[in-house]
Amino acid sequence: MTGLRRALIGLAIAGFALGLVALTLVTTSDRDTPVTWLVLALTLGWGFEGAGIYAWWRRPDNRVGPLMTLVGFVWFLGSLTYANAALPFTIGTVLDNLWVGALIHMLVAFPTGRVAAGLERRLVIVGWLAATALPFATALVQAEPPGCGDCPENLLLVTDSDAAADAVDVTGFVVTIVLLGALVAVLYRRWRSWG
Repeated sequence: MTGLRRALIGLAIAGFALGLVALTLVTTSDRDTPVTWLVLALTLGWGFEGAGIYAWWRRPDNRVGPLMTLVGFVWFLGSLTYANAALPFTIGTVLDNLWVGALIHMLVAFPTGRVAAGLERRLVIVGWLAATALPFATALVQAEPPGCGDCPENLLLVTDSDAAADAVDVTGFVVTIVLLGALVAVLYRRWRSWG
């Protein structure tokens, strides 16, 4: 058995276990979660992990497989927001959207696995920054996510300010629109070059 194959089997086991940990966190949470959402979340996480590991095994020189696997792994980090303890809940609120950065990176790198200089590289950088900085900024100024009346304490909270939280939300909305527009432009340009 090759080293890569062993590593991928280990990743598959770790990914499956991570999904089970996420399932345990959500089902033992004090907050209610619809079963359909839970099934969808597990399907997405395990689907990206499985497809990524398969692609990685079939084409080890292409980075799309590892990026797809990464999307699946970071997807499950959002389950930490269902923790009943303050520390994992706080970590979860900051890492909840990390999968977006990984997904943008994967889509921009598809099919070669490489990100070209210029617009593509800037799009990936802004995607990762938005997926990390915006949730962190929100955690600094918002005690708990909207609609979460019984969430644990947010350990990063500096001040509970609706105005500051709204400003971060508006910034996030604008950044999302710009990212989506740039992503559509990159994918359209790539599609046109194939035709």
